[in-house]
Amino acid sequence: MGHSIIRDRALIWAVGPVKWPLMKIGGISVLQRILNALTVPQLEKIGLLVSAQNKAEFEPAVDHRLHLILTDELDFARAIIMAEDWFKNFSGNVLLLTADLPFVNASLVSRLLGFLHAEQAVGCLPVAHSVRAQKEHARIIRDGQDNIRRLHLFSQPFADRENPFVITGFPFLFEWDCLQRALYQVLHKRENAHLMDVIEKITDNGFEIKSLAIENDLPLFRIHNEEDMQFARKILTIRENL
Repeated sequence: MGHSIIRDRALIWAVGPVKWPLMKIGGISVLQRILNALTVPQLEKIGLLVSAQNKAEFEPAVDHRLHLILTDELDFARAIIMAEDWFKNFSGNVLLLTADLPFVNASLVSRLLGFLHAEQAVGCLPVAHSVRAQKEHARIIRDGQDNIRRLHLFSQPFADRENPFVITGFPFLFEWDCLQRALYQVLHKRENAHLMDVIEKITDNGFEIKSLAIENDLPLFRIHNEEDMQFARKILTIRENL
């Protein structure tokens, strides 16, 4: 791709329930933990997708790198299109995250960015083995040459799984022009396209998406309810007291 490493950006989806991103763990909100993870030299700017009604809740996070982008789209795929003005004359990669990722860290962000720049690919997905099925986890479907072909969303209780299985989830990283083209192609055919559909369209277009193996599935963990929040608090308390 040959893009300058300083042109990369991050786009965080914070549309929907505002509760979990702003909940604090150890005195630091989940959103602030994500922003801390994005404080790496490779990222030029950060866009935060928020709804107009929740704009005031997120304004304290705004600084010289972070911009609020207003959208009421509840679907991430369509919301990205609503943010395309922010990408005018942009030719780098975009790191896609949700605002409820308590375990994402700067090391993973740097590895994803560095990996994509080193590979001849238009996208990069973190991949881990897991025994914890979550609503937003996705199983990777590969072709006969072991290339990523598409993703399949699933959620199954822990008791249904005896062995670890391969999953992926946010953050995702894509070359912007390729992502934008795939978004339009998918949304042209179906009204309620999912980001998973876009990934399949990118591979249909003949582009390669790489996977980056990570140590465990914690960076992909999202907070959907109070039980998830308590789990995050427990893990982070243990980590930060070591």
